[in-house]
Parts: sequence; C-alpha cells; structure tokens
Amino acid sequence: MEALWDLTAPETVFQMGIPPNRVDVLTGIDLAATTPPPKPMPGGYQQVESDRQDVQEARAAVQKQMAQLRIEEVTEAWVQVVAVMNYRLDCRVTDAGGASTWEFVVWHRLDGQWQLQSAKRL
Repeated sequence: MEALWDLTAPETVFQMGIPPNRVDVLTGIDLAATTPPPKPMPGGYQQVESDRQDVQEARAAVQKQMAQLRIEEVTEAWVQVVAVMNYRLDCRVTDAGGASTWEFVVWHRLDGQWQLQSAKRL
C-alpha cells in the first residue's frame, strides 16, 4: 500500500498544517536547525556585538577604573536592560602577571556616568 502523504516533504507538512515542531515527533527528522532561537528573557542579559560603540564606551570606563590592567580586547559582550543599562564584558587583558581573561560588569547610570560593579579573573 502506498503512503498518501510524504511527511518528510516540507510542502506536505505545510499542506497538512502540521507545526514544524511536531514533524520531529511524527517522522523522527531532526529539524532543530530550522527552529528559531529562543527570545531573550525580559530583564536578562542579551549577547551583542563586541565592537558596538556602547560596548566600547563600557570598555573605556572599565579601563579607566582598572588602570592596573590593560584591556586588549572585548571578546564577548552582553547587555541587560533594567532601570539602567548593565554591560557584562569578557575581556582579554594583560597585567604584571601576564595575559588573562576577565569578566567585568559595568552599568551606565541615568546621569550618563559609568560605574564598575564587579571585576573577576576567569
């Protein structure tokens, strides 16, 4: 007996109105690559490009407050929008002990000033 529907064909799935997240269950096909990434949680950190201007301003603020370190590069950056903007930066730095990676949390206050909240070697 010939199958009426080929559940592996995208056009069949569309015609049948089967949500893509159910195709896995029905066919065993892994469609994870076509599933959109989850939306960021409100109030949580969201990853951003490390070369953005605001990220570089946060980097400069950290450098100013941590003069004993030389920030070579922001390797990853996250932004958190709450009542203010928080920035979490992973940075490659050098100091008297050599090169290492640090995480900094800095917030941009409503008055426009930057304040370092935490600094830790990773």
